[in-house]
Amino acid sequence: MKIRDHGGRTIEFNKWLKGFVSNSSSSSFLIIGTENDTLIDKMAKAKNMTREEIANEINFGQYDAGDIIFIGDHESVYFAGTDLSENEMDRLPLSIIKQRFAKKLKEKHNIDVPVKDIHMYYGEASS
Repeated sequence: MKIRDHGGRTIEFNKWLKGFVSNSSSSSFLIIGTENDTLIDKMAKAKNMTREEIANEINFGQYDAGDIIFIGDHESVYFAGTDLSENEMDRLPLSIIKQRFAKKLKEKHNIDVPVKDIHMYYGEASS
């Protein structure tokens, strides 16, 4: 699956967030996280890894480090996010979902993520 990020780069990855919809010809996807380099570095450090080590671990466009998922290629990490459960996302406004993402990172890893740096990516990819 490929998406285009805010910087215009094309990123290929596997579907990893609960709640995507699938049929025989395409799949819709939804991702929440950040592309802020400083925050990605902090998230990598929370996993006792460097950003370069994570890039080396990326397979099919992603590296699943448990509660943090990194998106990129073998040269760089472009995006880092975390999986919100379907209950956390069900019928909530984007502003609340962003706040929950920030709260989850603060509680689990003591990382302060400004809501302005949290983005939601969505789209459709052919199967």
